[in-house]
Amino acid sequence: MNLYINAPAYFSNVHGTEDAVYRYQQYVSRHMDICQYTRCLDTVGIAPIIAPEKEYAAHRYTETKLVHRKARMASLSLRMHYEQFLNASALDRIQMLADNILASFRVIKKKLGKDFDLPLCEAQLKVLTNKFLEEYWH
Repeated sequence: MNLYINAPAYFSNVHGTEDAVYRYQQYVSRHMDICQYTRCLDTVGIAPIIAPEKEYAAHRYTETKLVHRKARMASLSLRMHYEQFLNASALDRIQMLADNILASFRVIKKKLGKDFDLPLCEAQLKVLTNKFLEEYWH
């Protein structure tokens, strides 16, 4: 396992972690191998940020887009819309998280260029998301 998807910053501290969302994060982390999409990275950490606007304004949370070839790692924390996530169903939250993961992979693609196979990565994430939803809700 070389993809680590952490609980959303702020949101999980204040509201806890929903079981379905936690299981999805773990499922994707276990089943995606970053080495299938690039030879430049060994480890990728993704920690979505879901916080009210006042938290950003107070500089408590900032996006991180670190892709370090020499250290062979990436660390990404991209913002998600707090109110939408707060009011979403478990299914919608999972889709929002999948979108955040994909946005993180797009950042990696932008930094690594041809050295990152985004279409394959995107296809794998879509397959895993659909498979998770089938297994979890059926």
